[in-house]
This record gives sequence, C-alpha cells and structure tokens, in this order.
Amino acid sequence: PGGGGRRPPPKGFPIVPGSDFCGVVVSLGSGVDADLFRIDQKVAVEPRSFCSTCFYCERGQTNLCETGALLFGWDMDGGCQQFISVNHKIVHTFSNVPFKQAVLTAPVASVSYGMTKASIFPGDAVLVIGNHLRALLGVTFARCLGADFVCVVGQRGENGATAISCGASKYMSLDPSDMEAMEMSGVVSAVMERTEGRGADAVYYPVEFGEDLPFLPLAMASVRPGGCVIIAWSWGSDSVGLHGRQSTTGHGQHASRMDDMATDSSASQSQAGGGSAWGRGMLESASAKEVRIIGVRGFSSALFDQALRWIEGSLLDLGPVLTQMVPMHSWEKIKETLSACPGVVLQPNENPIMPVEEMRS
Repeated sequence: PGGGGRRPPPKGFPIVPGSDFCGVVVSLGSGVDADLFRIDQKVAVEPRSFCSTCFYCERGQTNLCETGALLFGWDMDGGCQQFISVNHKIVHTFSNVPFKQAVLTAPVASVSYGMTKASIFPGDAVLVIGNHLRALLGVTFARCLGADFVCVVGQRGENGATAISCGASKYMSLDPSDMEAMEMSGVVSAVMERTEGRGADAVYYPVEFGEDLPFLPLAMASVRPGGCVIIAWSWGSDSVGLHGRQSTTGHGQHASRMDDMATDSSASQSQAGGGSAWGRGMLESASAKEVRIIGVRGFSSALFDQALRWIEGSLLDLGPVLTQMVPMHSWEKIKETLSACPGVVLQPNENPIMPVEEMRS
C-alpha cells in the first residue's frame, strides 16, 4: 500500500521494493512444520523480521527487536516480485478475505496499536492528523471504537473526500510550514465547539519515517486536559535511536530524531527561539494539562496476527481506504499513483511480472 510519507533512500541500491505484501505458499523449507502451512495456502507476511531471542522479543515486543530487525524493501528485497523466500515465523495464514484487504494488515496493526493504548470510548471526540493511509485507517478505527466526532487535519486537500467516506465528521487542510495560519485555522475552535470547550479526548498523529512533527503544537492545543496524544511512528530501518545507540543496520543519522525534531522546522524555531525551548514548552504543556503522550513504533508480531483476524472477520470497513488497484507491470502508473493516493494496492498479473532486475532499478 502507498503511504505518502517521506523516507530516506533504502540502505543499498539496487533493491526490490514492497514492505507490505501477501501471496500463496508455493514451497516449504525443510525446517517448516507442514501442519502449520500447506501449498497454495494464502498468507500475509510481516514487513519486518525479528530475532526471537533478544530481551524484547522474549517479552513479545518484537517491534523493539535489538538484533534481527530488517525491513522488506529497505534492508532486503521486498514483495514486488513473483517469488520470495521468507522466514516462517513472520508468515500468517488466512482464508476468508481477498488479497487486496489482507495486504492492509500491517497498517491496520500499526493503527490498532496506538488506538487501543489510547483507550478511546464510545462518544469520544478524536482529532486525526494526516491524510495518508494510516491516518485514514485511524478514522475508520476511531469510528469502530465508538468515537462520536472525528476531525481530520491534512496537509493537502485532495484526500478530504476519502477521509469523509472513511467516517470523518470534518476535514480541514493546513500548511504545516505556516504556524500563524495553523493557529488561526479554526481547527482548535472546531474541536472546542464540538466538545463544549474541553478539547479532543484523543489526538492520533501517525508519523512517516523521516518526518518532523510540525503539527505537534496543534495536537497539544486541541487535546483536552487528561486526554492523550498518540504519536505513531511507521517502520524505518532499525536506526531511530532505539536501545540508546546508533544502529548498524540502517540510517544512523536519524538516531537523534526526537532531540532535534524542532530544529529542522523554521516555523517552530521562530515560535520558540530554538529546538530546546520548543521541546520544553511541549513537555510543560503536557504536564500542566495531564496529557498522556503515547509513543508507538510499528507493531508486534502478535498484533499483526490480531489485525489479520480483525480483517478476516470483517470487523473493519476497509473499502473506502482502498482507493486504487494498479497492475504491477505498469511501473510508470505505479510511481504516479503512489505519490498521489493514500491507499494503493499493487496487483500482479497471472503471467510473470517484470524481471527483478527492472524492479530493482
């Protein structure tokens, strides 16, 4: 699926793209339990590997794996090819759901991780920041949990209709580089008016790997005292400052992202006179309002399987999110569509798709 976010380039070129994919089993390795998998069985594959033996993996927190984390399409060849060999421990079987929905398991798992931590209740008001795939799924999930009012704030206007079709009560488009316009936008006023002056019970802020947090001041201004702000990071290479060290498997320059996130934003600097003051102001605001800041990174293997069961059981309406189905051989169309649409599924032909060498280019 297309996410619309900004990422640094893959670790090494050439590489086959495709982090979220599913398919059918065509062969089993000698160490795979034949009782768990069968030939021609439909499977969805987690986008990221894990070691199973480190401190975090043994506790079920595979998204925080210390040693074995590699991302398909970034650290190793991804799923945009006719055949791919994957470790059985990241493979999950399904049957009663089409591929075009099963391929959304990873973003659904990411959204569910943050949303369930937020403890959203029926009747709550939720502000969703963003107009890419995970933001739109956040709207769907908030409605599923019973949220009565869901306001979406996006950086561009073209996905407003999609947000409304996913269940948004209101859609507003803002320019994150213009802080004054953001303050005068009426977003906070709209949220306050709907909530009798209290503010949103929860703010869901999905962040693509490599992005700054330009909307964080808006999130803090919109959330009610005692509410929560969910900052949900997507997958990147294993280099986002985990475990107090630079990663050797990815882009080490992003290890201090949270320390310098404000210094990359000229708007934030003009507001507070520097990154440190800006960050301190956010912490003071959160403390004074007793706001819970909930940070999530990807999802665990167990959450991936749970999300697949939710999709299989039709507990989420994913129809509005699926905006385009694009044949995998139409490479120029793929590049054009991924940059413009929030939910794009690449569909292989019955005949063998383009050679791996061409995909890697």
